[in-house]
Amino acid sequence: SKGNSFSVRLADLELDGRGQEVTLQLEGSGIEGRISAAATGEMPPGYVHIALYVVKPWAPAGTSRLDAEGRYRFRSVPPGKYQIRVSLRGYRPQRTDVDLASGELRTGVDFELVEKQPGTIIFSVKDLEGRPVEGLLFSWNSEGSMWSTLFMDQGEPGVYTCKQLETGTFRVGIYRKDLASKTIEVKVVTGETTRVDVVMEPRRSK
Repeated sequence: SKGNSFSVRLADLELDGRGQEVTLQLEGSGIEGRISAAATGEMPPGYVHIALYVVKPWAPAGTSRLDAEGRYRFRSVPPGKYQIRVSLRGYRPQRTDVDLASGELRTGVDFELVEKQPGTIIFSVKDLEGRPVEGLLFSWNSEGSMWSTLFMDQGEPGVYTCKQLETGTFRVGIYRKDLASKTIEVKVVTGETTRVDVVMEPRRSK
């Protein structure tokens, strides 16, 4: 039913060729909680993606949906270590780990979603002769995270704009095959535009 999700447990059945009755029984174990918007305390707008994963070995274990009161539930969950991940467009993704005992129903695993507070970065990129540089690739990371592609809008030659990063300090890598790669540190301020001038140099031959 809406708002409920079930984990899967497989069992072997021996068939003898005659009519057999099989009973499926849901365990009382599970994980449940409520998801709200931190700013209002109410159910957040839009579709909330709620996923349950087994930690070791890592594997998806199910998804859930919110009911009319903003509650989710995973039912019939075997004992083990799990991670719940919650995401909603325009909000910061969240995750939490749950160590579930046999037959345990874990309640109160709640999430308060916080809206993203992005700023804007504009890179003006030129070569040593002051000409705009085209065809650049950008990536970024923050402390402890993996490098990811940074998608840019380009309105004029050599000018690259990004509105996707949240408030904070990030490292941005800039690449083109024939140019020396460059990594710079950029501070993003909520609701403000940060302008960065970059000079790219030719790649030195080995």
